[in-house]
Amino acid sequence: MKERFSGCPVAIGTIVYLFFAWGMINVTSVAFGMFPDYFHADLTQISLGVTIYALACFILSFFAGEYQKRVGPKAAMIIGSLFVAAFCFIVAFVPTIWGFYLAQLVVAFAGSTCMHACCTLVISNWFVKGRARLISICMAAALFGAAAFQFAAGKVLVAVGVSRLYLYFGIMELAVLLFCSVFLVRSAPEDVGQKPLGWEEAQAAETAGPATAAAAAKGSIYKNPVFWLMLFGFTFSMLCAASIQSYLTTVLPANGYAFDTAATILSLIVLAGGIITFFIGFILEKFSLKSVIIVVGLGAIASNGIMYVWCGAPSTGLLIAMGVTFAIGYPFMTLSNIISGPVFGDQAYLANPKLIAFANGGYSVIFPLLGALATSTGFHMAFLANAAICLLVIIPFLIALSVAQKRNG
Repeated sequence: MKERFSGCPVAIGTIVYLFFAWGMINVTSVAFGMFPDYFHADLTQISLGVTIYALACFILSFFAGEYQKRVGPKAAMIIGSLFVAAFCFIVAFVPTIWGFYLAQLVVAFAGSTCMHACCTLVISNWFVKGRARLISICMAAALFGAAAFQFAAGKVLVAVGVSRLYLYFGIMELAVLLFCSVFLVRSAPEDVGQKPLGWEEAQAAETAGPATAAAAAKGSIYKNPVFWLMLFGFTFSMLCAASIQSYLTTVLPANGYAFDTAATILSLIVLAGGIITFFIGFILEKFSLKSVIIVVGLGAIASNGIMYVWCGAPSTGLLIAMGVTFAIGYPFMTLSNIISGPVFGDQAYLANPKLIAFANGGYSVIFPLLGALATSTGFHMAFLANAAICLLVIIPFLIALSVAQKRNG
């Protein structure tokens, strides 16, 4: 009797884990408008907390790949579960600006070591066949989680306030994340005496045919020019949606929308972005990666450009157009998890965290500048600057892919 493949519950556990973990981190985008009163701090001090998170992620992500290899993805996810819960409880019980800063450091450790890169590693370990599809589904789950948690937070914050929201959500996070990481996730099929799904077909194809594109990336990732080009692009990648995600619950209420309505609009456009991200793996099977990057890049540019216009002439039509283009551009932040494997091969677990590290580093440095720009000249200029930043992602990505194609010949 053929042994049952254990990768299916692993994939489910990984997807659910990322849904809840990333969803919780994104509650900050909704609560941002209430944090100044709750922590008795001004917007600049609260923005510094977000910078602390991104800067800590930048530093920790440099060691994330090596850390995950040493302790194993399963252990990393278990430890991450405890850190996500601790983040929630610190916010709930320490309503001071220093408590907020501490909470940001705690959740930065979780965000760096047990989420996107770690979950991608688990999927890659278990699946050769259908890997791109499953990774895109996993990344989409993170965005669905962000949308769901932002929608729920908009309602719960109004009803019970910041402290109780983080207490209730923290208990839920602890239970769900520990269940997934302890009972469902396994680091690799070798742990239970199995092989990855599609392993036999991949071995046969590699033996019969020429070297794969991934094989061309052997050697130190630092000697691969594609890595440095992608590194530059990812320095700006997290910023593509930054202004819209962070400022929408401030800009819309200032123009007559209720706070929970603004939170609902934010959650809906993130949900739409999650749906498109869900299908990215399927789309890449039909269209080239270059064409996908161009389309999602133009979507990110257009959404920020539309918000620039909206600030001067608010209208429902423009808001809908922003939502559509924002959803198209949202996969920008997850493409690393899909293309790292084909570009870097079995060193993707080293390259991916470092790409994400620079994404967090760029965010930590530039996001406060966007906040200062929004404060001094108005939010419309922050949206315009964000549109220009998107070009700093599209151009190096396209050049990097051209270089990779030439190297892989």
